[in-house]
Amino acid sequence: MTNAFGMGLTHHYMCGIRFKGQWEYQVRSPSGRLRWRLLTLDDEKQRHTNSFAWCLSRCAAVMTQQPLHESCDDAKLAELAGDAKEWKQRVPNCVIWRFKGTGANSRKRLAEALMNGGSALIKLERTKSAKVESDIFWVWVVGIEMQKVPETKTSSKAMAALVVSPEWLPSWASGYGARVSWGLNGLCIVRSVEGHLLNCRYAEMVLMEPKYLQCAR
Repeated sequence: MTNAFGMGLTHHYMCGIRFKGQWEYQVRSPSGRLRWRLLTLDDEKQRHTNSFAWCLSRCAAVMTQQPLHESCDDAKLAELAGDAKEWKQRVPNCVIWRFKGTGANSRKRLAEALMNGGSALIKLERTKSAKVESDIFWVWVVGIEMQKVPETKTSSKAMAALVVSPEWLPSWASGYGARVSWGLNGLCIVRSVEGHLLNCRYAEMVLMEPKYLQCAR
């Protein structure tokens, strides 16, 4: 957890990742011992790959505490984005929830899942796009930005999702590549740490929660 902006904001990150310089994640050896391994985020070749395959492969590696395996057929994997069976195979021992858009309930569930060692992938649609290959792209939620509710001493609300994606270069100085803040009617604003801004619409959120958590900080 980190404090943000001096405005009562806190950043909470999913279990099993750290970013002291380059990003690392926990991998469990056959003997059951946890060790830290480099998590590749900035390979030039991967920057042009399918965003769903990129996000799911890395999220699955962290959630399952297994070595990262790039998909040999990103296009085929992208076609399986709506296949519940495929998700369960990629992240076994997890409960999977799907939300169309992001209402107040889904945002609350996202915050709860991150606090309990879970994660999520969000599908976004550019609302005002230049000439790009696709208006649809996926992001991997690695953290959540929370703000205390002034009327209470303990209650907090989710303000934004902290995400990474091949859409942007990763920032080693922070634990995310972009901040996705919620707006009205399913709209959102995506601000990368490099200052780029996108107006988007939430298309879908897939939430993953571990049935049990084995993570050492």
